[in-house]
Amino acid sequence: MKTRKIILIISLLLCLLTLTSCKKIESYSDMKILTYEKILTRSKFSPTGSYYVIIHKTDCAVCQAVMPYAVEYANLSSGNSKLDPIYSLNRSDKKNNDGITAEPGTQVNSGLGATDYNDIKLCSTPVLIKVTNGKVVKLIDKKTPIIAELNSLIALGK
Repeated sequence: MKTRKIILIISLLLCLLTLTSCKKIESYSDMKILTYEKILTRSKFSPTGSYYVIIHKTDCAVCQAVMPYAVEYANLSSGNSKLDPIYSLNRSDKKNNDGITAEPGTQVNSGLGATDYNDIKLCSTPVLIKVTNGKVVKLIDKKTPIIAELNSLIALGK
């Protein structure tokens, strides 16, 4: 009888430990982080060779409006090999990401088709890019199209 109680207690502790070790993603900073120089290097870590990068700034209201959708997809794709992973890149991190900012006066985000990170230059945020085998195959800017893309990805994961 004592042995059964001990086994039950150990089993309950293991269950609690398992539940508490699963960290839920709640913001961009909880997501897998990428830097500008590494933006095209994660294909080998994705079963499909594809992944997404949500590029944002800390003080961007539109980025904050997009965040719940990016976070929901990040939670769905985490550990699900059928969904392409998503990474976060914060343009406000000047130390690691300064080169991604386009020259002053630039009006258009560029990088579609890029295979070299130096060819990705952004003048606005948020931006959602899809990388497949080291090449930018999709570049989406503006709130509504980004949310629409993330919603379609979320629907695939449910």
